[in-house]
Amino acid sequence: MRREYDTFVSRGDEIPLNQVIDLNIRELTPDDRKKKYRYRYVRANMTENSAEADVLWLLSKTTGYRYSRPLSINILEDLGEFKSFRREDLEGTTKADKTEYEAPAAM
Repeated sequence: MRREYDTFVSRGDEIPLNQVIDLNIRELTPDDRKKKYRYRYVRANMTENSAEADVLWLLSKTTGYRYSRPLSINILEDLGEFKSFRREDLEGTTKADKTEYEAPAAM
């Protein structure tokens, strides 16, 4: 049985196809109904819609709009529960790294 997931994106073309990426997804068709909408952090490969792979729906981060064209997702590894990102984590630098602090000179 094909499983369905969704994920939030800024733009519909944000997800790279045919590349392995780490991604937060939400389960829509779990075996245990009590775990519906459970977030998972996975390593997966996305492709254009294929008949044998699971379905990944893309949702807009700002409006919640569901894009009309789903992708196929092949989950390679479960990396654990939902992982939140901060902009600094994604850029690889923090505000402290960008600004050098100099102590004031002693008077």
